[in-house]
Amino acid sequence: MKTQKSKIGQVEADEKRQLQFVGVDLGGKINYAYLDGKIERFSNDEKGYQELLKWAQSNSEGNICIAFESTGYISRPLCKYLLTQQVTHFCFRPDRIRRYASGVGEEAKSDEIDCRYIAEYVQWLHAKGHLLIAPKMTREIVQMREVETLIDSLKRTLRTREMQLKLSYDEEECVKVIKREIRRLEQEIERLVECNMKLIMQDELERKRYEALLEIEGIGKETARQLIIRLPMLGYVDRKVVASYAGLAPYSRSSSGKEYSRHLRMGNTRIRAALYLCAVSAFRFKEGVLH
Repeated sequence: MKTQKSKIGQVEADEKRQLQFVGVDLGGKINYAYLDGKIERFSNDEKGYQELLKWAQSNSEGNICIAFESTGYISRPLCKYLLTQQVTHFCFRPDRIRRYASGVGEEAKSDEIDCRYIAEYVQWLHAKGHLLIAPKMTREIVQMREVETLIDSLKRTLRTREMQLKLSYDEEECVKVIKREIRRLEQEIERLVECNMKLIMQDELERKRYEALLEIEGIGKETARQLIIRLPMLGYVDRKVVASYAGLAPYSRSSSGKEYSRHLRMGNTRIRAALYLCAVSAFRFKEGVLH
């Protein structure tokens, strides 16, 4: 007799097997989409995203997975739209797609070629078992991510203003303006953090996860909040998968029986930085944490 956990695992396995992959090459105004040998063009706006999703669902027999390259402000609206629609999707660095295409002997480059190799690349990763199908995120998680992104931006601006304050020397007017700006930024950051904390505490499951994280040596409120928002799969997938996603699992490098140094080159840099500071704090101030 199967346990509840094994039944859930079987359902997740069936869902992964039924995935059909859509490769999307993003452009400033036009997006190209590839699915099972078919290529279509869509406008790069919300109407185009709706048409893309409708076309993909009508031409697939199972669940769809949309993959595209990370191109900053061009890819962000599509990513946000797919999050709100609860559609499984992956965003890759462009150089990974280019290396894959070159590896199979394709040196030509065009929008039609790129969308096809994006789909083939994500399908190849899925076949190798290297894709992390995370739990579908709620609208609240999407909202908190948007707020956290704004917090990061304000913190970068704050650091710049603090550096300018140190370099202002005796310019009294400059010092006054910069100090006012620093106070304003600190107040805005505090207000946005409170907004995210309110959303976490309103959700019973997220509140329990947050409280569980605070019980870990070295993890404080700031890191616990970031982990809840940036690691929605935490507690749902294997710890090795989470470590790899966070960029804490060095990749092996060996050749001809020789072992070379291992490096952390991938993963979520913000999560890794937050956890690194927690580890340093625990190592310095928490007795017996290594035991």
